[in-house]
Amino acid sequence: MPMLRPIALALSLSLAVTSLHAASDDGTKPAPEKKPKSIMDMKIPIPGEPDAADNGCRLRKSPAEAETGALTEVPFWSLVEHDYLKYGIRIVIDGPEKLSRQIAALDEEARTLATLYVLWYGLGRDGLHTFFYVSDAAGMASQIRDTLKAAGLGHEHDVFVRAMALFGKDYPLDAEVRKKFFGWSQPSTRVDAVTSIPAPLNAFDYRLMALSREFGMKAAFRDTLTRWIAGRPALWQRIEAQRAKLNEPDRMAVLNHLIAVKSGGAWGPYAEVEKRFAGLGRPYRTLAIMSEFNDEFRNGGVHQFFYNSSGMLAPEVYDAMLELGMTEQATIFKRGLDMFGKSYIRETQRRREAFFHRDGGWNEWDKKLSALTDDFYALDGGLSFHRVGDSTVVEGGPGIDFAMLKYAKQHKLLPC
Repeated sequence: MPMLRPIALALSLSLAVTSLHAASDDGTKPAPEKKPKSIMDMKIPIPGEPDAADNGCRLRKSPAEAETGALTEVPFWSLVEHDYLKYGIRIVIDGPEKLSRQIAALDEEARTLATLYVLWYGLGRDGLHTFFYVSDAAGMASQIRDTLKAAGLGHEHDVFVRAMALFGKDYPLDAEVRKKFFGWSQPSTRVDAVTSIPAPLNAFDYRLMALSREFGMKAAFRDTLTRWIAGRPALWQRIEAQRAKLNEPDRMAVLNHLIAVKSGGAWGPYAEVEKRFAGLGRPYRTLAIMSEFNDEFRNGGVHQFFYNSSGMLAPEVYDAMLELGMTEQATIFKRGLDMFGKSYIRETQRRREAFFHRDGGWNEWDKKLSALTDDFYALDGGLSFHRVGDSTVVEGGPGIDFAMLKYAKQHKLLPC
């Protein structure tokens, strides 16, 4: 299993790879790991949660049975991701050649979908522009091109061919060679200690951006793939069967995503954000607020939450923790909330200027706020992992995911 920091836990649940260690000086054995300076530097084994034998969710009969889009329903695309996410991750871990060999072992329809899923996974905000600039899957562009044609996706194949042609007669397999075509490969302009402006887009970027729009962005290609699957009954039924196998943490992850999409996230003026969240109804609102904190916490700890736009919801996060029964966590969080004074500043930039951008950068105040992250992870003696039957149970530590799942089950919110 990989050894990763606790804050990367959510992203890493999908990974199942051999443990990696730095080589010793003579290369004969792994070098001993350095003693962590804090719990944020600890490396922990990431457990996997097996599929459910049968979660009781009803399967759709055919693609003709339309999806409702309700928070109580697992979208079909989530089932596709449940089956194929591993290929999107494996391209990063194993590289194009090894992934191509793994995909080759699948049947024709599954192999086609796996290849096209890897393309979808790498599209990013700017579609093909993002794909060719940063995605590891760009190294298997020729295979993706041929798969688009074989799948009968003529429009997408034509645009993809023209995008590859922008790189010249011989498409470069080396990522560093490809990056040199992009304006962003040039040095950025430093504004201050924490801010820099990327180099401007060049003519190549604009041509590729135009092809990206012609190809269609990520959501459009997802819909294209969904229709493609619907036209292949055996493949569609195999994927639909996963609905009854989703375990509770997976269904909770789907719910968090659905809530985030419906709420629109913590963006914009506080009054508008609160109105959107209130429109979810209390149980969903509580989970949405807790999820905003949890996402920031797992990515960069307590300090990052208060610094970013999600920090506007800090008073609501405290209330949500109490509602979820997280009294110990709420006590820790309240210490951070109190560091911002009696009248909490909701507006992100004002909050940053009043508390974070003082005394020339990171100071003792920042350290004190950041240290609360260690306090969360130290709860109940810190994280520990135990095997219970075929499952791995995580005990101790922040307890946020467990509390959210327990709350969702109590209120019968897990989607099917």
